[in-house]
Amino acid sequence: MNLNKKEQQKIDNILLDLKKAEKYLSREDIIIGRKGSQTAMPEHKFFNANNEQITEFQKFIGSDLQYLRNAIEKLEYLLAPEPVLTEEEF
Repeated sequence: MNLNKKEQQKIDNILLDLKKAEKYLSREDIIIGRKGSQTAMPEHKFFNANNEQITEFQKFIGSDLQYLRNAIEKLEYLLAPEPVLTEEEF
């Protein structure tokens, strides 16, 4: 992709922000959950101040957060695509 330096810097900054967000969400001390009475193991159930059940869920598997990783990978590919191998190169 042909970009001028200013455009390249903007996209690099966007990619860096996405990676920072992914790193933050991936931390062990960060728990992601949703309100509701979903069935969950006791260690994955919490209650907020209003006594509403909060159920922890997988961060990057089966949730919309997986699109964060997809966005990072797509931007990285857009900026530096991997060469496509021909049959002779296998």
